[in-house]
Amino acid sequence: MVRAAVAPLSSSLLKATGQRYTGCQDYGDHLVGPIGIRALLGTELTRSESAGVPKRAQALWDFQRAFGESFPQTTRAQMHFCNWISRATRHRAVSKRASCVMSLCFAWLSLLLTGPAAAQETGSANEGLVVDGLGLPDSRPALSVRADAQAITLNPGLLGLVEMAELDVEMAARMERDAGVGLFAAIPITSFFGLGFATQWQRASSDEVFARNYQLGAGLSLADRLGLGVRYSFFGSEESLDIDRFSSLDLGLTLRLIPALVLSMVVEHLDTPRFRGEWLDPILHVGLGSVVLDGALKLDLSYSDGLAQIPDGRAQGTVMVSAADGVELFADGSYDELESRWGGGLELDFGNWGFSLGAHGRTLAVGSTEFDGLSFGLSVRPTHTSTVFESSQRWVRLVIPGSADERAARTLFGPAGTSFAQLLLTLQTLAKDPRYDGVVLEIGGLGYGYAQLFELRDAVQEVRAAGKTVVAYLGDGSTRSYALGSVCNAVYLSPGQSLSVTGLSTSLTFYARGLRFLGVEPEFVKIDEYKSAPDAYLREMASDEQLEQMDDYLEGIFEQVIGAIAQSRNLDASLVRGAINTMPMRPSEARAMGLLDGSVYSDELATRIATDLGLSSVPAVESEYQPPRPREETWTAKSRIAVIYVDGPIIMGNSVEVPISGAMATGSDTIIQLLDWAGASRSVEGVVLRIDSPGGSAHASDLINRAVAKLAEKKPVVVSMGNVAASGGYYIAAPATRIFADPLTVTGSIGIFAGKFNVKGLMAWLGVGHLTLKKGDFSDIFSPMTSWSDETRAQITDEMTTLYEEFIDRVVTGRHLDPSVAKSVGDGRVWTGSTALQKGLVDELGGLTDAIDSVRIARGLDADSLEVLHLPQRSPLSAYAVALPIDLFSVSNDDIPALETRTLDVPPLFAALAGRFPELWLYEEGEMLMMLPFGFGV
Repeated sequence: MVRAAVAPLSSSLLKATGQRYTGCQDYGDHLVGPIGIRALLGTELTRSESAGVPKRAQALWDFQRAFGESFPQTTRAQMHFCNWISRATRHRAVSKRASCVMSLCFAWLSLLLTGPAAAQETGSANEGLVVDGLGLPDSRPALSVRADAQAITLNPGLLGLVEMAELDVEMAARMERDAGVGLFAAIPITSFFGLGFATQWQRASSDEVFARNYQLGAGLSLADRLGLGVRYSFFGSEESLDIDRFSSLDLGLTLRLIPALVLSMVVEHLDTPRFRGEWLDPILHVGLGSVVLDGALKLDLSYSDGLAQIPDGRAQGTVMVSAADGVELFADGSYDELESRWGGGLELDFGNWGFSLGAHGRTLAVGSTEFDGLSFGLSVRPTHTSTVFESSQRWVRLVIPGSADERAARTLFGPAGTSFAQLLLTLQTLAKDPRYDGVVLEIGGLGYGYAQLFELRDAVQEVRAAGKTVVAYLGDGSTRSYALGSVCNAVYLSPGQSLSVTGLSTSLTFYARGLRFLGVEPEFVKIDEYKSAPDAYLREMASDEQLEQMDDYLEGIFEQVIGAIAQSRNLDASLVRGAINTMPMRPSEARAMGLLDGSVYSDELATRIATDLGLSSVPAVESEYQPPRPREETWTAKSRIAVIYVDGPIIMGNSVEVPISGAMATGSDTIIQLLDWAGASRSVEGVVLRIDSPGGSAHASDLINRAVAKLAEKKPVVVSMGNVAASGGYYIAAPATRIFADPLTVTGSIGIFAGKFNVKGLMAWLGVGHLTLKKGDFSDIFSPMTSWSDETRAQITDEMTTLYEEFIDRVVTGRHLDPSVAKSVGDGRVWTGSTALQKGLVDELGGLTDAIDSVRIARGLDADSLEVLHLPQRSPLSAYAVALPIDLFSVSNDDIPALETRTLDVPPLFAALAGRFPELWLYEEGEMLMMLPFGFGV
């Protein structure tokens, strides 16, 4: 939106000639003629034209007449500008033509501008210069609170804070005067870097002068608190070479002092550019802004200093109020010693586009009030925002990705994919989105673990509970896909597919015989009997204990799946079990049994939905869901909850990523530094530790356990268990304030083992000789070239027993269990989340969102003013990278240390093995491990 503000010319402009006249009004409107235009174009003045008045005054008044204007009223602004021109002429070597041009600039400013340029409204450069008059201002001149397409013109320091791409077209219409058009764009390249562009065209009513203003800018944000930006402006005009050659470099800054208050600064003419022989001094603008009441109220105050024609500076303010969804009212004004400017209007948001209308005027120091004109604006953006009108019976399509990592990898341009947390958040947002009545979930082949799968079911159930109709369209009829789809109101299958809910299976692989054939002797010691992780290398077949716990685990998942399907489809569980044993089946058979609602092609789905659900009309299903986003982020003090992810095996040192396979491993140093940061940060109210790990190094797990216990003394630490949180994964969870597990989480496995591979026989078979020299009886205890004696095995067993007892003690202390109860469940056995709840190992069944809500409720936080940080973030440039917002104004140690990252050096041929057998590469020989059986899964 643009303000149309008109400043009348008057006889006081005689002082712009550099002559020291006191009776400026005597010349009034009697000075007429083509002198000004010819002076601008370099034409010599005739003697008759020059007679009686200074030539620069003649030029000014003739410029006025050339545009057919008559202004008998003298204003203080014009007089002050004239004084400034006079001083500049006396103190600088300025040619007559340059002085004339500076005078004409003010005339241009008065005639051409639809208001003070945007930069002027925010404290623009010397308003007496024609180049600074070329710019269409926004009707809400705000240095601090407008991180949108107008940022390039208002304050380039806001460009790095722009959240969504936006394009604005602005037009100023003035009462019988000149008009202007501007195009503004802002593009966020990453979450911390943005670009801006603006071009503005203005033509005088006589079409004698045409000029263009181009602006290019870039902005960088640091920790969402500090924004730095640079802007380069250059001008074009076929009528004036001086304008055509002019350019300027400007700097912008925004700094969030406290969550609700932002300081901004813009320095124009930083490069002190030259115009018509004069070097322009920099101009400083400072502002304070605040966004409160969840974004409903925005305030911006600013002050401009260095405006040559206003020595005492200019103060201005803007107020924006959200009157309803998609309706914003605004009012702005400015005050200086010469005049007051005011305006107001409204902006209507229709989702991906918006329209604005404003009216503007001014009150002069002498008391007269003038109406300046109207402003119009049209903006477009790719992301849907809160809107004025929302039609009924709106449906939207949401594609469930085949899999989602707990933390999505990032590229230089943002996330490379959807993380599991983002998927849950999308469903949660959709449940609360009033724009839609129905959702079509497109579900293909799914690779989620069953714990994650049931978290998704719960999220879909939330959407239904919010009153929306949810329809599943299956492109794949497998067990996982149908288990998720069955929670919807209706389930449809593509005609070319069969329903294949065939049940569950898992497989165990044993390498003992093959290793013996190669001359490799695996040597392991374990505690307790159900700790079956080493069995893959020690045995040729599963032990009774391993078979027992695996069968119990499979049965637990199977019963959960059958029960969920039966409940969602309102069927008897025995019928569902029987149907599974006859799978696969054609869609017609499945429909007859009540498992499906039909078989339909995707382009016929909307019609089928209307028929089956009895809708009055066929719903128009939008192809992609775009969550609503506010135009500006609220700056009310936001509380933070940090979600810290522990995924993959736990190792000592920094986190790593295995090349090629992409297997992840969580380092103790990485997690401890994050926990320490969260404890020291005043903005972090609590921590959710999201664990999806089979365990790993006993030492690393112990270090993390201690860090969790220390943090839990200061702030709530709530654990959310994903697909697996067993052995060392459970050990680090034990001291948490509260533990949530999904019903099908694999947990428990409280035990420990250690071992090595003796390759002495393999080396002999290959003809490789080897000799060991040692000092100390046990110096070669973990050498791959020696066997363990009974004494050595006893020594290792004693050490492991001590660690195991410490494990049990940590469980007793953290879970407040009786030692006998802890030992009864601490025999190395794995449990589902449901069973773990019965055993007292977890506190509650629930997923990630439940854990976040638990912290929020415990701290008494408002959900609408809550910020959730997901840490660390995966990076394409390093194995593990942390992208933390730094609390610049919190405690002194709030700055997170730079976390070192490393990539595991694995021969490419064997890299793929690391994902299945992480112990081959991630651990030292003989390192004590708390780990789930390798390859444990369904």
